[in-house]
Amino acid sequence: GTFLVLTSVSAAAVLAAVSFIPLYLVDVHGYAEHNAAIGVALFYSTGLWSAVAGGYLSDRIGRVRVVVLFGLVAGPAVAFLDLTGSTIVVMGLLLLLGAGMYARAPASESYVVGHTPARKRSTVLGFYYFGSMEGSGVLAPVVGYLVDHYGFHTSFVITGLGLLAVACVCAAVLLHGSRAD
Repeated sequence: GTFLVLTSVSAAAVLAAVSFIPLYLVDVHGYAEHNAAIGVALFYSTGLWSAVAGGYLSDRIGRVRVVVLFGLVAGPAVAFLDLTGSTIVVMGLLLLLGAGMYARAPASESYVVGHTPARKRSTVLGFYYFGSMEGSGVLAPVVGYLVDHYGFHTSFVITGLGLLAVACVCAAVLLHGSRAD
């Protein structure tokens, strides 16, 4: 359960924040509307290589560690999206978030398959996919509300710190006394 919470909340929070990147680039960085999707395209383009890298890394350091690392890095990365004011830093953070997001997936799926009885695997994987993907649909209106009422800076910081808090609690539970496979 703790592992599913960590991987799902991490994915959902990152996807919810990234969904506002085009609006952020237009409103804050002055991008033309037709060019603003470049940040999202950059984020998703990392899936071409980082899933393979994530699988390789999870074979070397362990599946739990890959997912914990993503949660611990993604929280501050989301929080820093608007702290520098630099478009180059924003694009770098989107690359980092995208790479981590897609590296997390094979580690998560492998962990679920390896730690779930065969007769329950499909159900548990269903919860994993639901939490990761549909969770962002639940969090997106919350992030949107924060953007509308407090601005991008505050919404990214709150989202990032919330993600970091969840990651720290889950990491403590998952890594305490385990072999972190």
